[in-house]
Amino acid sequence: MAITNRTGVAAALLPIILNPTRTNALQASFSYLPIATAAVGVPAGLQARIHNYDVAVIGLGAFGSSALYHIARSGLKVIGIERHRPVGHALGSSHGASRIIRLAYFEGLQYGPLLKRSLRLFLELQDELMEQPLAHGKQAPTASPAPLFQRTGMLDVGSVFERALESARAHGLQHEILTGPELTRRFPAYRVPEHWRALYQPDGGVLAPERIVQAHVTLAQRLGAEVVVGETVTSWHTEGDSNDSPVTLTTVPTSDVVAGEAGSGGGGRTITAGAVVMAPGPWIGQLVPELRDLCVPERQVVGWFDIEASARRDFTPERFPVFVLEESPGGTAYYGFPEHGELPGFKIGLYHHLRQDIRDPAALDAVQRTADAADEAALRAGVASYFPAAARGRLLSSSACFFTNTPDGHFLVDRHPLHPQVILCSACSGHGFKMSSGIGQLIAR
Repeated sequence: MAITNRTGVAAALLPIILNPTRTNALQASFSYLPIATAAVGVPAGLQARIHNYDVAVIGLGAFGSSALYHIARSGLKVIGIERHRPVGHALGSSHGASRIIRLAYFEGLQYGPLLKRSLRLFLELQDELMEQPLAHGKQAPTASPAPLFQRTGMLDVGSVFERALESARAHGLQHEILTGPELTRRFPAYRVPEHWRALYQPDGGVLAPERIVQAHVTLAQRLGAEVVVGETVTSWHTEGDSNDSPVTLTTVPTSDVVAGEAGSGGGGRTITAGAVVMAPGPWIGQLVPELRDLCVPERQVVGWFDIEASARRDFTPERFPVFVLEESPGGTAYYGFPEHGELPGFKIGLYHHLRQDIRDPAALDAVQRTADAADEAALRAGVASYFPAAARGRLLSSSACFFTNTPDGHFLVDRHPLHPQVILCSACSGHGFKMSSGIGQLIAR
């Protein structure tokens, strides 16, 4: 039941989305639970304003903002709805100043074409931002905005090496194989065991997530898209049983939802669209309860650690590639970034951090956003083990976001089994931002 499109591109690029086993599991999840369409119509007291669109996009994070942009480029009448404000906020999964993009993908060979396409689209987005049209269609000379992508190279270290190497070879990527001592000599900030090996791939680097999300939304608006922020979709239903029946959404102010007063006041709206893209990230379980056991949010924390003054230059983008470092197959794995941008320090994360799953969708808005002693200790263990020049550094800042994990760690991008005019576009299992530009384009097609 993999997502398809008229051109067949998705079928070629996205065999990863659902294999037959996953499709059966998804369909089974809908076979014994009532579909999430019970709240039909406008809640009592809601001052609804009815609007009609070709497409509505719910959620304007990584996937949703990209889909909105590419749908707007196609000429369709589209609206994007984001529950929090502003666009690019720090309450979901698409913030934290930086995301890794890497092409030698140890998670699976099937991702390779989508990664190449996504990097190209990010670069095209960056070029588009540098063009500032005047009223008469001429180009205005302006200062160049900060780049959306910074190339640093990518290191796959430890037990991910073999799978990353396989991917690099399969997709014809330039790469080098480094031993532990060679890695340390070339990139002095690193200290890894001598018997470890690493793959260096020069095309990897850092993406700017908040600015990419904002760029997608702003450019979509220039193309005619409408955007609503600070409103939550509380219910949806189809206007009939056919596969092309329009879909009706009801929204209320998010402040009412957080206060437990959804539907009690005014300010919401009713939206009808020919198709809906549901990309609400960790909130997918609120809109589609049948997915709560297949798309499980998890609290994820990253931290920025101070660096010894004498070693600071070893942590610059020119001397410090982004990395994934796994100690043993399926074991402890860290990822990190050079010191760059406005936030000082060396940024590191631990995959699946403290394994804090959030099974109750109502608890998402109350999740702990600051790092405590346990969070810092988990991150500092990686710093102390492999980056000695930052081992004694203070934790300068931290950020909490969400992974939304599927059982097999891949994405969920598919048509709703009962309502194919509704595309489900969550979750990305903690590794989707780098492919968001490509996913959005494929959804639009």
